[in-house]
Amino acid sequence: MNTTKPQKQQGFIILMGMLALVLGAAVWFGTISSVRTESMKIAIENENVNALYRVKDKMLTYAMFQPEIFRTSSSNTTPLSQEAIPGPGYFPCPDTTGDGVSDSPCAGSGVPFVTGVVPISISSRLFSFIDQPLESAKFWYAVDSRF
Repeated sequence: MNTTKPQKQQGFIILMGMLALVLGAAVWFGTISSVRTESMKIAIENENVNALYRVKDKMLTYAMFQPEIFRTSSSNTTPLSQEAIPGPGYFPCPDTTGDGVSDSPCAGSGVPFVTGVVPISISSRLFSFIDQPLESAKFWYAVDSRF
């Protein structure tokens, strides 16, 4: 009679051990997935921050090298006079219509500043601000209507 009781208990202990393994695996994989989700969110945020830094660098480059960018008219290569070339420090007008093109002139609308998205490029000057056109709606900025 004593031989049947240990056999029943051994089966129960094996089932409890398997239950503990299953619960442990569920907890383990649950935490792994949340860690992966968080790391993916961090990677996306880092990508957005890096894209913002690239746009900022291109905007500052444009403002700094504006005399060189606008040295000639867009239709020919004859240099303009020094008075006709805008000085450094001006930003492009924002894209207010969503077509990716800088909407100039900014002045004349009667508002102190103009808001819009960063233009994709200034095609007449072969200068681009955004590497991928899909990023254009991400970055908004405001500029004084006098630039």
